[in-house]
Amino acid sequence: MRFMKKTFYSLLSALIVLTMSVSQVNASTVLSSFAQNTDTANTYGFVDTATDAFVTYSDVAGAPGSYTSLASKIYKPVSGDTLIVVFHGNGEGGVDGASNNYTQLAANRLAATFVEDDIQASFHGAYVLAFQAPDYWYNDYTTQAKAIIDHAKVEFGIDQVFIAGLSAGGLMSQRMLASYGDYFSGALISCAAIAKNNQYVEGLGGDYSTTTEYLDAGDPYTTGTTFKKPLDYATYMANYDSWLEAIAQSDVPIFLIHGYYDTTIYYQWTQYAYDSIKDYRASHDLDGDIYYGLIDNVSYPDETFGSQHWSWIKMLNGDVYASTDPSLDTISWFTSLADSTNSYQKDEMVNPAAGASGTADTYAFNLIGEVTNSGEKIVAIEIDMNGQNVDGSKLSADMFTVTGFNFDATGLVTAGVSSYGIFATEAAPMTIEVASVDLNDEGNIVLTLTTRNGVLNYTTLGRNLPTNVRYTIASTSLPFVDEAKQNLEDKPAADAKAENLTATSDNDYVIETGDQANIMMFALLAVGALGALVYLKKEHN
Repeated sequence: MRFMKKTFYSLLSALIVLTMSVSQVNASTVLSSFAQNTDTANTYGFVDTATDAFVTYSDVAGAPGSYTSLASKIYKPVSGDTLIVVFHGNGEGGVDGASNNYTQLAANRLAATFVEDDIQASFHGAYVLAFQAPDYWYNDYTTQAKAIIDHAKVEFGIDQVFIAGLSAGGLMSQRMLASYGDYFSGALISCAAIAKNNQYVEGLGGDYSTTTEYLDAGDPYTTGTTFKKPLDYATYMANYDSWLEAIAQSDVPIFLIHGYYDTTIYYQWTQYAYDSIKDYRASHDLDGDIYYGLIDNVSYPDETFGSQHWSWIKMLNGDVYASTDPSLDTISWFTSLADSTNSYQKDEMVNPAAGASGTADTYAFNLIGEVTNSGEKIVAIEIDMNGQNVDGSKLSADMFTVTGFNFDATGLVTAGVSSYGIFATEAAPMTIEVASVDLNDEGNIVLTLTTRNGVLNYTTLGRNLPTNVRYTIASTSLPFVDEAKQNLEDKPAADAKAENLTATSDNDYVIETGDQANIMMFALLAVGALGALVYLKKEHN
């Protein structure tokens, strides 16, 4: 009997140590809390590698009606000698000079597209200058923009300057080309805002006070009563023709984009610009390639956009092809114009960690923004574990309850101004659904979100305004890896585990380990093994 007892405890001890060596990971759970990091570079409570890569380059100066400067942000590559200038659409300007100098980055992928790795590599490193109008590009800011571009060109040693714009920014791009066409090495323009209903344009015209005629009468792509004909149409056309002739006289390569079913700007204006510039250059034996692409649908199968005006989405994704060359897409064409010989160095852009919370068992987190096809969204949450080792295999989406709300960051949303981008309130936040949970390379917890709210607030001011975004994660028990148990291949640690089975006499052992559930399983195995030994002993006798 004494032999059998010693055999039992020896076998049990061996089984425990062996199983610990095989499993290697044991976790203990700790009730943990979370705190959002709101001290972010863009000041609105989230981080985004694309938008955070831009820094302020200029600010608005002057009084309404006589602004002497424009707001702008600039992206600076590790090295480069090329500059891409981008002009936003009508919804991203300032309000009487109150320019937030951010919305031009967040409302669409125009600026963000040109900081992507593959495009930066094609340009061998390109500075990206994103202007924000103090009000509208329908006012003439060519002189102010040119002065800032000139300054950047000298400061950064720029050899080539490119231009890209959409909608009202497409109008501004054409205005810049008409004034300084030879200055640019290429232009990519979507749905330039020519003859927009009820909109006066400085330098062109636009009197719609008693309009009764329509430009699209009989057009198969429209209702026939969509686009008003301005009363000063003859003057408007003469002014626009002078723009196009000036553009044609330069040798700047151009690619124009539009959607057939655009109900904001008539697609025929893009067709007209293309025909006018192409014919003038051909008849005057001038250089300068020009292409255009008209598309039936701006949406993708998995995402539908509210307006067919948004032809820039496919333009910026390289999904619009030249009508005269079906193999030539917008982005491949644009990048092919670069002739830089600069030695390209990739910019390793990463989101900063949230940092330590300063409170025990509380972890700070960052909201992760991403400029998507339909604007900047909060797409994920990164919880900074501050070096604590979490067992990722025990994490699941249902462990995390997230709620959130946002509020105006500008102070411009006042009584009488409707807001369309505000979601929920602090008193009644909305539920944010979590799609999945993972650990990243830094050991931080990343919650990928199903609910992807925007960071901008479109208002009846006719402007996208930035919002402060606030999310809350409810306390939950996180599974932490016990380092002493994890490093079982280290002999002293293994010896320590073995010593938890301490002999107090020849007949008695005390089990000090806390892994009681595992030990119960091991004990059952040991009993089975003991039964086998008893059987063998009987057979031996």
